[in-house]
Amino acid sequence: MRCAAFDYPSLLYLPAEANGCSQPSAVRFEYMQPIARKALHNFAAGSPRQAIALSDEAYALFVNHLGRFLFRRDLDPGVCATIGAFRELVLGAMGV
Repeated sequence: MRCAAFDYPSLLYLPAEANGCSQPSAVRFEYMQPIARKALHNFAAGSPRQAIALSDEAYALFVNHLGRFLFRRDLDPGVCATIGAFRELVLGAMGV
């Protein structure tokens, strides 16, 4: 749950997604590397076959949390305020 609260600077929480990873997971920024678009493929067979990408909302969270990790500063104060509110909700549910 602490990962879901964005408490770890090097991790981005990714909730489960029906059209992507079916289990909640995390992205570790220090292990990221670029890959060619033509190397992408579906995690599960489907029709039509298309690469899986982050939603616009998840991408905004990703970019801002990555900015915190790399530059120790907020890139978009509005998105970071949303992250802060979400953190408080998750930690409150944990009783922390």
